[in-house]
Amino acid sequence: MARSSITTASESDVTSAAADTLDFDDFTLRAIAEVYKNEGNDHYKKKDFSNAIYFYTEGIKVNCKDEELKAKLYSNRATAHFYLGEKFCDFLWLFKVRQISG
Repeated sequence: MARSSITTASESDVTSAAADTLDFDDFTLRAIAEVYKNEGNDHYKKKDFSNAIYFYTEGIKVNCKDEELKAKLYSNRATAHFYLGEKFCDFLWLFKVRQISG
């Protein structure tokens, strides 16, 4: 399977400078993160895992306070990494997600 050249600077860095400076209420931040999750899901369904990872990562960077949504973003990103053959990349994040969601 060919690899896509799309990568993020640092997927483990979930707090971006842009997200820290956004002056939105949490309802708006949640809506933005939800849009990124849905975009990631659309790419995932098309088996475009690299772009799915990108959108899930962007959703994580929004840093909304909805722990369940963040858990879904981390879990979805880990699954996309798995299908790219990067089984260990998000393992620690998946472990964290399972702790959050029980």
